[in-house]
Amino acid sequence: MKRNIFIAVLLLFLASLLFSNPAGIDNEPHPYQLKYPPSYGAPPIPKDNPLTEEGIWLGRLLFYDSLLSINGKIACGSCHQQQLSFTDGRTLAVGVFGDTLTRNTMTLINLAWGKYFFWDGRVRKLEDLIKEPIANPKEMGGLSEKELVQRLKNHAHYPELFRKAFPNDSISLRSMSKAISQFLRTIVGELHDSPEDYKNFDNRSPEFKAILTENSMRGAVARVNTMQCYSCHFPARFAAFGGQQLTVYEEDSIFQAPTLINLRFTAPYKHGGQFATLRDVLKLYNDSMVDFILKNPDIKLDLSASEIKFTEYDMEHANEIFEPFVDTTIITNPAFSDPFRQKGFTWYGLKKDIGK
Repeated sequence: MKRNIFIAVLLLFLASLLFSNPAGIDNEPHPYQLKYPPSYGAPPIPKDNPLTEEGIWLGRLLFYDSLLSINGKIACGSCHQQQLSFTDGRTLAVGVFGDTLTRNTMTLINLAWGKYFFWDGRVRKLEDLIKEPIANPKEMGGLSEKELVQRLKNHAHYPELFRKAFPNDSISLRSMSKAISQFLRTIVGELHDSPEDYKNFDNRSPEFKAILTENSMRGAVARVNTMQCYSCHFPARFAAFGGQQLTVYEEDSIFQAPTLINLRFTAPYKHGGQFATLRDVLKLYNDSMVDFILKNPDIKLDLSASEIKFTEYDMEHANEIFEPFVDTTIITNPAFSDPFRQKGFTWYGLKKDIGK
């Protein structure tokens, strides 16, 4: 009798395990180890949203899925295109109904280190950034959270993908934002050292003064150094993308200094996309450096910097000056690309990845 009771209890226990985990597999998402240059330092990943393989995959699908827009016509990846270093090549972004928006599309490189998001830095958490374009009626159409969640729940695959990525959470705007944030944090661009280090000059030496007059790449970099471009686009800040917050002279408005990585692909420039070329940007600072310095006293820029001007040589070679900051892996890495367009796509990963 006791033996029969023991067997019955054992069978019930095994059945409960099978019911809770029918595939007989580990329900916990698998941790993802982010790779980044040691000089960047570890990014501040939120404790409540650690990187996982399942979360990143789900986020990548959602990033490229037009289901998130009200009429199903655009996705996040429509404006943030990989081949343009996650910008769109437009002066100003265009929304789901064809409305011209008020800002140039920003690149998404190195958001894992970000401290401020959007041009005006109004958002401090990447997870909060994700929600705004979806809710904006002129960007992705303002789909309500209720309708968005219902779309995801009715989908043939997303409920299972959410369960795999967030086994302890339900499908919600919050969990969706967490997934997309995980994917975006993997987009890491590497800062390459310039052949002529931007800060490797003794500004007091006669040799440096001679270099400043050279029509050469060395002279161009020396002028960049003297103009103190690195004060706002300093490696520790622009690699992190968080940027220095600045008062912009035209509007007395606060904007952040964006990354200099991949400028070759991210034209036009500035928050209004008003400068088509890097030549135009250099000319801007030639004409306005004094005003810019006076409006940003906290950055401790040296007013004497305004005495140095970019030369015609610099203007002609503007692209070459910033070429050391180009990272082509951003635009070629298949892990960042639209999975729906990739050979071997399945909803649960690329065929080559299945069964790892």
